[in-house]
Amino acid sequence: MSINNYILNLLNIKDENIYIVKEIKEEMIKNKKYKIIEGFLSYKPEYCPHCGVVNESSNDIIKWGYRKNCKIRIPKQNNCLTRLILHKQRFYCKHCNNTFIAETSLVNHNKNISIDRFHIVIQAYNALNITRVKLCCKSNPYYNKLKNYWKLILKNENDLSSEKKYSKYFRKEMSQQEIVQFLVNTNKTLKTTYQCYQGIINSIKENDFNKFKNIVLHKNKSISDKMKQALKLYNENINYIENSFKYDINNGIIEGTNNLIKCIKRIAFGYKRFDHFVTRIFLIKGTLKG
Repeated sequence: MSINNYILNLLNIKDENIYIVKEIKEEMIKNKKYKIIEGFLSYKPEYCPHCGVVNESSNDIIKWGYRKNCKIRIPKQNNCLTRLILHKQRFYCKHCNNTFIAETSLVNHNKNISIDRFHIVIQAYNALNITRVKLCCKSNPYYNKLKNYWKLILKNENDLSSEKKYSKYFRKEMSQQEIVQFLVNTNKTLKTTYQCYQGIINSIKENDFNKFKNIVLHKNKSISDKMKQALKLYNENINYIENSFKYDINNGIIEGTNNLIKCIKRIAFGYKRFDHFVTRIFLIKGTLKG
């Protein structure tokens, strides 16, 4: 085994087209110590993805420099945060005059994170919510209840309160658990989709990959079409999803901040000055004190 293949094996990188520079650096990023590994991605492409011409000689496709500094977060090495700086080979097609970038199985196209639990949850979350919305038609006698208690339906069932309070939609005292139980039982598809959703989010919370895999592989015809699409997507990426159960990396904080910024922008109907917009974001986030 060559030294390069040995390093790739230690980093659990399957793509043999990546060549690792032997020197490993250490760098402080946001007050955290990282091991910085540098590598190059290059190979001979079989064809041009734009025009489809087969690469038979230097008259077809040639190498065209590198796209440098593609930062990829990879699992910890010896309990130390690790980042791979990957320089990707660019190619130029002489037939269509287009350029394209070398691709790797380490991360998806235009992505820089090879594992992410946040997007696993959001697929199931959206599938259940779309299933609920489709039932929110005015001909449905439970329309108002399904519309107003949407947050409870999407909430983790273990976090629902058993304390009874007066509900104006039911006109009696009911707990959150009783409300959700009543609503999901109004429709068979909603009930099975809800149970599937709860199984997915709890398997992730409990870090139980076997439970998650059993849910994905179990064929249930009663769930909604949107949830079936989500399970199909999970099944196609099951090997990558397994990594997300092993390592604690996700986009949750970033996505939450992005959503907050969008809400601030929408509520204000725009700002005359950009610095006022930025200041309000910092104030709401608590970075600045009013």
